[in-house]
Amino acid sequence: MSPLDALARTFASPAPIYVLVGPEGLLVREAEESVRAAFASGPTAAFNHTVFTAGEQGAVAFSQVAATAPMMAARRLVVIRQIQDADAALMDALMAYAAAPVSSTVLVVSGEKMPAAQGGVDRGVRFTNAAKKVGFVLKLDGEGVDPVALAVARAKELGARMEPDAARRIVEMTGGELALVAADAEKCAGFVGAGGRSEEHTSELQSPCNLVCRLLLEKK
Repeated sequence: MSPLDALARTFASPAPIYVLVGPEGLLVREAEESVRAAFASGPTAAFNHTVFTAGEQGAVAFSQVAATAPMMAARRLVVIRQIQDADAALMDALMAYAAAPVSSTVLVVSGEKMPAAQGGVDRGVRFTNAAKKVGFVLKLDGEGVDPVALAVARAKELGARMEPDAARRIVEMTGGELALVAADAEKCAGFVGAGGRSEEHTSELQSPCNLVCRLLLEKK
């Protein structure tokens, strides 16, 4: 089961806080996009979706935005990205917010990891523990994600058919890093084109996608 499946199951009864953190940037971005699509889509999305970046001036003001009632929508979505760059003031504000989150707001905190301890206090751990009590914490390290299946699925999304052998070659080429697997699968699908057939080479190869993988190997 994909970690994003577990995330999607929470949308029927939304959590006030979602913590989406891990070294697999592709999964972090897709998890955030999944939350956005669930709670900030439609004609009023622009009025109810605010993004802050930790480490930048003004990020601590997220709580003021989160306290604002949504405009012509059920919920407001507030996102804080790159939480690994958060300073002590932002983390203190997050811990205070987690103690009394706004029910009409969905707060997403995303990034590679929680910030390092400062002044002997590990605010990242404290906030994560507080968020677990009231929200949903998802560690996105790639566990439970089959990179071969990911490559096949990405090609299918673009209208191409990728054989598992071709997908495995992509995984080998990229070392299994999910962002690179997805990117090269999309290159393959784009080269083959919609329908996933390349009649010129089918007599030589089991799959036209194998040809594309060979071409990519030659370029690397």
